[in-house]
Amino acid sequence: MAAQINQVEPTDTTGPDSDGHLKKPAKTREELEAAIRLEMEDICEWPTDLAISVVSHEDSWKVSIMRDGPQQDADRCEMIEAIADRLRNQFDLKG
Repeated sequence: MAAQINQVEPTDTTGPDSDGHLKKPAKTREELEAAIRLEMEDICEWPTDLAISVVSHEDSWKVSIMRDGPQQDADRCEMIEAIADRLRNQFDLKG
């Protein structure tokens, strides 16, 4: 008696799209913003006068950094941009 093997097709949606580009898992704005904040808080304290917003940009997304005062914190802004760049390579923006 031969054993029957059932093959299950993967449900991963990260395969190539109709143009042949690889799809990335998608996250909402809120999920991406939270991921950036979480990583920043692991590195340093999150400043109270700093806010970020993930916005769609062309066929991807970018992070917009807003400050409450005239004080510029270039180092923190660079860290946020670096985290966003890495996450952009891993995730698409939902919706």
